[in-house]
Amino acid sequence: MKAILVHLNGTRSDLAVLNGALSLARLFNAHLQCTHVVPDKHTLLMRATNVDLTSTMMLTDALHKLQEEAQKRLSHAREMFFAFCEDQHVPHHDTPHDGGLVSASWHDQVGKPAAVLTRQVRCNDLIVMEAGPRDDPLFSSDDIADVIAGAGRPVLLAPPHAQIDVKSIAIAWKNCPEAARAVSAALPLLAKAQKIIALSASEQRGSAAETAESLSGITNYLAWHGLRAESVCLTPGKNRTAADAVLETAIESQAGLLVMGGFGHGRLREFVFGGFTQRVLDGVVIPVLLVH
Repeated sequence: MKAILVHLNGTRSDLAVLNGALSLARLFNAHLQCTHVVPDKHTLLMRATNVDLTSTMMLTDALHKLQEEAQKRLSHAREMFFAFCEDQHVPHHDTPHDGGLVSASWHDQVGKPAAVLTRQVRCNDLIVMEAGPRDDPLFSSDDIADVIAGAGRPVLLAPPHAQIDVKSIAIAWKNCPEAARAVSAALPLLAKAQKIIALSASEQRGSAAETAESLSGITNYLAWHGLRAESVCLTPGKNRTAADAVLETAIESQAGLLVMGGFGHGRLREFVFGGFTQRVLDGVVIPVLLVH
């Protein structure tokens, strides 16, 4: 991993995103392409219609308010980037260099945020983005879902109060193409881990044997790559979904990163385990690497 796209949203969570991206960059002496997207007027107009308007607030007022907020976020993101680089002694480079050290560059662009980021991440190894509840009219959970669905690259969601730590990595495993792609994409990170735990939940009665066989397959695959992984077969309870079982076990194992694949119907709303997408987009306390 040598090229990491970093989305700065112009909010307080930008610091957590930058810290997480830098921790990854230091593992591979990678470059951080830090990007802020200012929504264009058409995008802002469409989103102004979704703002909770009072009886006295007109559409033009809502649009003006969003335009002001967009400019404030651009200034905040830019200031955060340059202050962070100075504090962390990260040099600026706009083109590839032979220094062999971590570097960073600043980019801002006007457009539809999800579309801009989707185009850019395809020329990077992955993108690091903010995780958490998103009723944000400027960059919502729908935008994140669109990036995940269209990127063709891994998307790492960084929670505001959790550090990305690849010493211990959990894998949410299911024998499907999406999960297989996620594990393959995560191999450079898995190679840095001291502990790997593969988690899979039996979603139907009588599927425990199939789940165990599938877990054996993925741990053997990792072994061929020189990686030793534990495996845990989980059984959801009456009041605990498969997603709950995986997330809770990953947290209990003190994993610093959860790797998972995703699939969806239309808009990305379901991942490997039913309802997992919404859990992730609503915010989890562990960083998540997703591959669609």
